[in-house]
Amino acid sequence: MTDLKLPDEVKTNKLVRWAAWFCTHETEKEVTPETDKLVVEFAKILLAKWKAPAANRGIGVVATILGWRKS
Repeated sequence: MTDLKLPDEVKTNKLVRWAAWFCTHETEKEVTPETDKLVVEFAKILLAKWKAPAANRGIGVVATILGWRKS
């Protein structure tokens, strides 16, 4: 992740301001999971995807893990 590029505040100043506002809004705090929990859930999805047979590595695996559809 060393090549991760964040939005440039000079080029996308409105987006950066909106993101700062959004992250401090009370409603966002109620619906956005904590970063640590989000990372753990994402890691579970990746591990399951990597362990799945090659034919089953599509979005269906992720949907099943997240409970969006039954396996």
